Amino acid sequence: MSNRAWVLIMLLGLSASAGPKEKPPPPPPPPPASEPPERLGPNDIMHVILEHKPAIDECVQSQKARDPNASGRVVMKWIIRTDGETQDVECVSKESCKTVMAHCLTGIIKSWRFPRAKKQGDPIEFPFKF
Repeated sequence: MSNRAWVLIMLLGLSASAGPKEKPPPPPPPPPASEPPERLGPNDIMHVILEHKPAIDECVQSQKARDPNASGRVVMKWIIRTDGETQDVECVSKESCKTVMAHCLTGIIKSWRFPRAKKQGDPIEFPFKF
């Protein structure tokens, strides 16, 4: 056997006797799922909101396309269930609830998923500027 062939065999992890190689041990099992927190904290909530900033920006752009001079804020309210899904999403700033922005935000917030928690927290009220 040439030196090159031997090096190639060694690099591939094969033995010169061409016998079967032992299989590596299976990977360890994944760690057990961590216990969810009692309630979500402000950082947990803000993290999910910031994760969706591109979609929020699209809502702003939709509002600006409809009315380039529009500006203000839309205050949205929602509940985060213990399974992380949102419910009862609504606009609470009456002066801007009929805007494209409010309608768009309602749709995207309904699709958000937050971390699980043992207990449902208080309703979230969050202002979005446009």
